[in-house]
Amino acid sequence: MTAQPTHRHDEFHRGVVPEEQLASGTPTAGYVPTASGTGEAAWSAAGIPVTIIDAKGDLIAGTAADTVARLAVGTNGYVLTADSGETTGLKWGAAASGATDHEHILNVAFSGDASTTVWELPVAPVDATSIAVYVTGSRSLAWVLSGALLTTLTFDSAPASAADNIVIDIVAATA
Repeated sequence: MTAQPTHRHDEFHRGVVPEEQLASGTPTAGYVPTASGTGEAAWSAAGIPVTIIDAKGDLIAGTAADTVARLAVGTNGYVLTADSGETTGLKWGAAASGATDHEHILNVAFSGDASTTVWELPVAPVDATSIAVYVTGSRSLAWVLSGALLTTLTFDSAPASAADNIVIDIVAATA
């Protein structure tokens, strides 16, 4: 007959194991009770130490197998990019400037009537990948663009009847 552990397994994992039931040691800041291979519990270091973070916005980045480092918060308006030459594999930098010959048009809206499947867009998208179509908050209806300027939007089935339930984000040529 095997000896029973000094605590119940489910109590241990819910964090209710009394300190006196731990096999050995005294808790130290940053240590948590962990199960051993024998069913006993012991104190051990827990995960990534909170002291790695020094300021609001700091990030924790993996630098190698089982190794982490702090990446200090970036400058306001900067974006995080991958850079294998950096210790963390990441760096902060200025956002790339957008193309100057395009304008982003937001909230071009149509009202579905449960029978219409074709709409004419008020501006021409740059290409078929520069348009996002949302119907009642989802992107589930299939659609295609056609026409010489890609301004004809055709759905495979009619969107439901509702006011402004078809919202289109378009990148339109301005030149």
